[in-house]
Amino acid sequence: MNNEKLNLQLELVEKFKTNKIYGQHYDSNLEIKQITKNIRKELKALIKLGFKFSVRSHEGITIRVRVLVVPEDWKIFNPHYNQELAWKISVGQITSWFTDEDPREVYTELGKQFGKMLRTLCNQWNYDKSDSSTDYFDTNYYLQVSSPTGSMM
Repeated sequence: MNNEKLNLQLELVEKFKTNKIYGQHYDSNLEIKQITKNIRKELKALIKLGFKFSVRSHEGITIRVRVLVVPEDWKIFNPHYNQELAWKISVGQITSWFTDEDPREVYTELGKQFGKMLRTLCNQWNYDKSDSSTDYFDTNYYLQVSSPTGSMM
C-alpha cells in the first residue's frame, strides 16, 4: 500500500474519532431522509477509495449503513476468526486454543477503528440523551452499521 493511501486512511480515522452527545451537524429541523442524503455525501470520500455502501432510512427512526465492498488493501477482517470456535469458547466447550491469534475477534484493529469512524461520521446529525440505567431513550435516530458479512461494526 502506498504512503499516500495510508495517510488518507489514517486521516479519515482521526477525523471522526470524537464521540459527542450532540453531533456537530445536529439540526432539529432535518428529517431522517435529508440526514440519510447527508451521510451519503460524507461517504463519497470513501467511495473514491473503492468502498461501496448502502445507506437507507427505516421506519423514520433508524438509519442503516451497510458496507458492501471493502478494498483488498484494507484488511479489516481477522483472518483467524472462526465463528464455530468462537461459539464453543463462549459457551465453555473449549477453554483454550493453540494459536497466538484470538479466533473470537471478527475485526482487525484497523477494522475496529474503521467501524468506529463510520459510526461517528454517521452520528454527526444525531443527538443522544438516553439513559439506559433508567430505561429512558431520547435520540434523533438509531444507527446500524454493518459489514459485508452482515455483522455489526
